[in-house]
Amino acid sequence: VNAREVYGFVGWCSSAVVTVLWFLWAITPDSWLVAVGVAYYPAKYWAIALPCQLCVSVVLFYWMYDGLNRAFVLSPSHGAQISDAFANVGEPDKPSERSIPSLVDLDMRHVCRVLYGKQQSDK
Repeated sequence: VNAREVYGFVGWCSSAVVTVLWFLWAITPDSWLVAVGVAYYPAKYWAIALPCQLCVSVVLFYWMYDGLNRAFVLSPSHGAQISDAFANVGEPDKPSERSIPSLVDLDMRHVCRVLYGKQQSDK
């Protein structure tokens, strides 16, 4: 048994206990809690408000993440999506036997020709 398994099991057990205590606190009448000796506890409002705030926060996080990505990513039709100043476009060298060919970026027309074959516009 490794540490990850132990931590996972303890985390699973802890979350189960906290969830059961949460539901007990949410559905138990205040008079029963006082009779048991629990004098200080949060208002029942938080039994609904906290999960709702958590759900809204998760949704807002995903919306903001998506919005920031859309704001800072170039449009698909932008030329920098295909090539930029650091591109090393060219034909790869003919490697000698047992050597690794040089690293180059392939021309988009060559890639399309290999993938899709000759088109009408190539004739």
